[in-house]
Amino acid sequence: MFNLIPLIIYVAPFLSILEQNANEIRTILNDDDNILEHHSNVCIDENNVEQLNRHELLADDWSAPIIMTTTVQFLNTLFDGGMQSVRRLHQLTNAVIIIDEAQSIPIKCLNLFTTFMNFLSYCGNSTIVMCTATQPLFEKINRPLLYKDKCKDMIPNIEFFSNEFKRVHIERPDKKEYDYESLAQFILDKMDQNILVVLNTKGAVRGVYNEIKELVSDDVDVIQLTTYMCAQHRLDIIKKMKQSLSSRKTICISTQLIEAGVDISFQTVIRSLAGLDSITQTAGRCNRNGETIEGIVYMVDVKENLNQLRDIRESVKATKRVLDDYDGDLLMPDAIRKYYERYYYPKMSDNNVYCPMDYCLKNHQSVKDLFHYLSSNRRPSGYAYLQCQAYKYAGKNFSVIEKGNTVGLITQYGEAKNIVEEMMNNPYDLAFVKQCLKKLQRYTVNVYQTDTRLKEIENRQGITRFNEDILILDEGFYTNEEGLSTELSLEIF
Repeated sequence: MFNLIPLIIYVAPFLSILEQNANEIRTILNDDDNILEHHSNVCIDENNVEQLNRHELLADDWSAPIIMTTTVQFLNTLFDGGMQSVRRLHQLTNAVIIIDEAQSIPIKCLNLFTTFMNFLSYCGNSTIVMCTATQPLFEKINRPLLYKDKCKDMIPNIEFFSNEFKRVHIERPDKKEYDYESLAQFILDKMDQNILVVLNTKGAVRGVYNEIKELVSDDVDVIQLTTYMCAQHRLDIIKKMKQSLSSRKTICISTQLIEAGVDISFQTVIRSLAGLDSITQTAGRCNRNGETIEGIVYMVDVKENLNQLRDIRESVKATKRVLDDYDGDLLMPDAIRKYYERYYYPKMSDNNVYCPMDYCLKNHQSVKDLFHYLSSNRRPSGYAYLQCQAYKYAGKNFSVIEKGNTVGLITQYGEAKNIVEEMMNNPYDLAFVKQCLKKLQRYTVNVYQTDTRLKEIENRQGITRFNEDILILDEGFYTNEEGLSTELSLEIF
């Protein structure tokens, strides 16, 4: 039953973290043969049949010694009802499983996640390592981790080491609410050093960016980063910014996409009020390399439209409650615990709907009927509960990411232009089209169907349909400055 060869399985929530760390591990180990990257951005040359077949085989059953995959792939392996995912399940036994940025596990999956971590540890003989700067209280949820003797902090006396390695502090300059204009002025007042500004919405990033561009001179780089840019575009910007930070003054205005796992350092950070976990993660981009004795993170209240962002609204409320009754260092573990107590765990009661047992027994009428039937026939105690689980039904309905409310737009940024042209010239070569689409994933922007920017581009006929369901964004509606744009551009990439 159990895998006899110890595997190392590294799990990360974001492709940027995964690819960055995969490159570092390959460099250190100088070994490609024993490392499998399994995520949507992996692209193997179709002409190299041997390598392509090998990768597909390893991705099917995760039989490589080192597996690097996404949180979505990992959770699907545990809970998805499809046959493809469950083929990898046996590899999770007798393994070392590293969960990076553990705080990013979706709340709706959390009880499922901790239940299975207990199983893999106690029954599967696996070692689970959870890495995060903001450790959730996994031991206090409905289905807690079974700490006992097997589960412990790898670093004892975490408060002591948090103080010893402290490199930033948080300041809240005032309690007023900033609009885009006043925030832009506040940013410029702190321009002695390079500044990272992290906001909660793309609209706020664009608004503050426009205000600052009007006020700074040409010797200051003003950069925006949002998910209106494809993944490759964002990576190119971050790489260029890393190279220029030491020689040019820089203001980077970004959404939360930069707050976790991006290896970049600013002397000053300004963070729009958010969950304390997000604020702490953003603080990790401040004075990261010890450029100064202590960096500063300014926490400010920005007027943003959070109507469609329920989780962020609730996390802001929880942070404000911590601020009201806690006067210690907000980056210390005690503050994080208090934050989770106020935000994380009141939501746990909504979580059971994603557990096969609870979901099926409480919500699926046919299973309820079966339960009553078995009970009426006086089965042994507990037998009815164990036998009437609709695992197929639950697996079919399991999803980490909500589906159906976004569309993918293939941009023509960088190399994508040539790939799109080749694909459109060979529409009937399905194998070639599939390979092109694989390459184009890192050049794709996912947009909510309700996004007004998408609707405006559609109204201006800025999207071309290829083979009916593949959407290609016309060149003029994508810019180097902001990515997806409603202002027709003549830029050449």
